[in-house]
Amino acid sequence: KFLVPGTSDYLSIKRVRFLATMNPATVGGGRNRLPRSIKNIFTVVNLESYSDDELKTIANGLFDDLLQCNIVTYDIVNRLFMLQRDLDKAVKQGVIGKTGGPYNFNLREITKIRDVIRGFAEDLMYRIADKTDSDALRMSTVRGCADLVYARAFPTVGDWKHVESLLDAYLGNYQSTMEEVRIDETTSGMAKVGDNAYIAVGNHVEVGSKSNYALFHTQSTIRQLELLVVAVHSTRSVLLEGPTCSRKTSLVIELARIAQRKLVIIPTNQETDVSDLIGQWLPENENDTSSVSSKLTERIKAFLHQANELFLLRGYAACKSSPPELQLPHKLSDVLLNINQLSHQLASDSAQFVHDNMEVQVGAIVSIVQQLLYFQNDEGLLRLKLISERLLSDIMRMERKAASRTRESASNPVLSFAFVNSELVQAMQCGAWCLLDNIDSCPESVLERINSASEENRSLTVYEGGEAEEIKIHPDFRLFFTSNSTRVQAVKLSDALLNRIIRFWLTAIDDDCPNVHGDSSKLTHAQIVGTDSFAIVSSHYAGKVGGDNASELAVRVHIIV
Repeated sequence: KFLVPGTSDYLSIKRVRFLATMNPATVGGGRNRLPRSIKNIFTVVNLESYSDDELKTIANGLFDDLLQCNIVTYDIVNRLFMLQRDLDKAVKQGVIGKTGGPYNFNLREITKIRDVIRGFAEDLMYRIADKTDSDALRMSTVRGCADLVYARAFPTVGDWKHVESLLDAYLGNYQSTMEEVRIDETTSGMAKVGDNAYIAVGNHVEVGSKSNYALFHTQSTIRQLELLVVAVHSTRSVLLEGPTCSRKTSLVIELARIAQRKLVIIPTNQETDVSDLIGQWLPENENDTSSVSSKLTERIKAFLHQANELFLLRGYAACKSSPPELQLPHKLSDVLLNINQLSHQLASDSAQFVHDNMEVQVGAIVSIVQQLLYFQNDEGLLRLKLISERLLSDIMRMERKAASRTRESASNPVLSFAFVNSELVQAMQCGAWCLLDNIDSCPESVLERINSASEENRSLTVYEGGEAEEIKIHPDFRLFFTSNSTRVQAVKLSDALLNRIIRFWLTAIDDDCPNVHGDSSKLTHAQIVGTDSFAIVSSHYAGKVGGDNASELAVRVHIIV
């Protein structure tokens, strides 16, 4: 038996089994080795990595829905599997991935490419149906998705080219259909970014001119935005990595503007703790009970629903063991009727939760539960008893607070505290986008707290408010991170985090500038005007006399210096 702390109630654990999982302490994230006293309690089972045959079988199962819809074929899944196997071999041999690691090509990478392709499934189905060259269209789409998941996971252009050569070998050579890629925002409800990346447009419009872009649309920028759209379709969390001035934050801001999504930016640093990402207790005026009453209303609604369900499923079964003179079935029917009436009252007037008879009604539920437990020791009814007693105590406390508020002067406020969800949690609930900036400065253990929000099936449970609350993550919610591993005192991100997210490496804006080692005579006009730096600088001089010459001179000086 298990004694519930703070009560005299026991829970039967005769048929309960405790299972635990853990990663090795070597993967980071603030993990420690288990003390021997705890480890000895468990039967330890060490799991080995999947074999190639197992991975291939699992991969076919993961792609089952896409295979059934003819989005991909067994041949494509097999090609992706062999591609990943060769990439893993190249990393282990040191051919690629010498910097920016660790790189683990395992089952999680297969689920990432599956999720990215799945994000384009509906659009691809229509396009395949309208074209005769469906195989080529299918392969080019998969090739574009694989470019994001596999090539852009590496930091250097040399690694990109090596991975792209493997992509060409397994998935064909992807050729752009447009000489000049653009962003089309003219279609209602949809925006087109680059070749074939479409994103649904929301209804959040920032105040200001639409032409006031967060960054200038060079060809490289549009290609990067196109890949970011591909990542967004997967619903996976996205990590944008790169040195200073590589467009990391600006790309997310710009895509949020194009998609008309609310974007919440949370800067992180060495002082960031769990309360900044989850929520914290904040002082409030105790005379103002509106926020507390709203939370208590939701608790009462959930309690009434749970009580109604348990009474219907188990209440009448418990009544069979009671003496007829107690009339428990009749009392139970009355309580169910009152529960139904209270639920309707709360649905019609959720702001007013302290009804004249709320304490009496909840007290009646506690009473009937206690009587039922006397005749049948049911774990579900016992949980309901504990919840109802705690709820009744909170209702009584709120009624006392309301009564004292009428006697106290408004000029004499009483300080109390309430748990307030963070901006990140609020974004999850309302379907906004959230950017955690510079997570390489954030303590590993803090980031580990939100790992579950980056899982294949996203979830987050908040315990910090005193009671476990499972956050319902809105399907439109997207989570972005930025990181600069070259920064001084940058924290190495854990395998546990990197395994769950899509990594998107970016190079510096001036990375395409030629290296002339300070010799300006080696710089040609064509070399300068072909760089992103020239396109960005010249955009600020657009329409001005001598603007192009001034831009070329500025870029020339920048390259030499």
